[in-house]
Amino acid sequence: MSGLALPNGVAAWVKREDRAHPVYGGNKVRKLEWLLPALQARGGTMVTLGAGGSHHCIASALLGAQVGVKVHAVLVPQPDSEHVRENLRLSLSLAHRVWPCRGNLDVPIQVLRAFWAARREDGHWPAWVGPGGSSPLGCLGWVEAALELADQIRAQALPEPTDLIVPAGSTGTAAGLHVGLALAGLSSVRLHAVRVTERWMASHRTVSGLARRTVGLLERGGARVPPLQASQLVVHHDYCGAGYGHDTPGSVQAREIAQTQAGLTLEATYTGKTFAALLDLASRGALGSRVLFIDTLSSAPLDDLLARAPAQVPPAFTGLLQRAS
Repeated sequence: MSGLALPNGVAAWVKREDRAHPVYGGNKVRKLEWLLPALQARGGTMVTLGAGGSHHCIASALLGAQVGVKVHAVLVPQPDSEHVRENLRLSLSLAHRVWPCRGNLDVPIQVLRAFWAARREDGHWPAWVGPGGSSPLGCLGWVEAALELADQIRAQALPEPTDLIVPAGSTGTAAGLHVGLALAGLSSVRLHAVRVTERWMASHRTVSGLARRTVGLLERGGARVPPLQASQLVVHHDYCGAGYGHDTPGSVQAREIAQTQAGLTLEATYTGKTFAALLDLASRGALGSRVLFIDTLSSAPLDDLLARAPAQVPPAFTGLLQRAS
C-alpha cells in the first residue's frame, strides 16, 4: 500500500504482514514456516517463552496444531490491556499447556517444569524455541522476505526504499532482514530496528549477532552471503518508554494517525511504537524520501477463536496481568 505522506516530503509504503495468513498473520508466520517442519522432525512438541499477551505463542499454538505440533507456553507478566487479555485468553485456549511465571526469576523453574511434563507425557524431550521464534532457522523466513521485497521492487510494486523500519523485540525479524537485504543486493537500504523491550535483548550487538549466526546457517547450506554492513543497521532506543508493553504518548498518537490515514490497526507493544518512531524520524529529517513500514501485527479476525476461549482470564493466570503505567 502506498500514498501515506509523512513530514518533510517522505512517502511511506506498508508491507502487509498482518495479512500473511488468513487465520493468524503477522511476522511470526514466516518464522514458523521454517520452525514447524523442524519441530515435526524432532517429535512434535515444543517449549517456548513469551509475555502474557505473546503473539508468538498464539501463532505457534494455532499454526502448530494444524501440523501436529504441541506447544507448552511459558509466560511472564505483561502490562494489562484489553489486547493483552484477549491474547492471553487465546493462548490458554490454543496452547497444549500454559505455564505462568511470577516474574523473570521464575522463568527457569517453569521452563524446567514444562520440559519434565512434556517428557513424561510424550516419552521424549521436547524442543526448545526461544522467545519470538528468533533463532537462525526462524530468521530464514525474514531472509526470504527481503528477497520477496527485491522481487516486488523489480515488478514495480513499489520503488526501492531508502529506509525500512521494523520493531525489535526478540530481533529475529530485523536480523533476518539484515541478512536478506545483503543477499538481495539492497545494500543501500537503511534498516531501522525500533527497540520495544529491554536494551540487552534488542541492541545493535544482539541483532548483528543473530544475523551473523543466520549467515553461518546459510553458508553451511552452501549459500554465499555478501558481508553485512554494520552501518546499514540502525537500532533506535528512544521509543520504548517505561518498558515492554507499556504504552507511550507517541504510540497512542501514532496508532490514531495510522488508523485514520492508512487504515492500519496497530497495538501498544510493537507496531504502535514503531510507527511513532517512523513519524518522529521523518519529522526530524532522519529518513530518506521513501520508507517501507512492515506491519507485523496480525489483522485476521479473531471472533471465532475468542468464542472458543475462556470468557475471562482465569484467576490462576491473572498474575500475568500487571497494572499498566
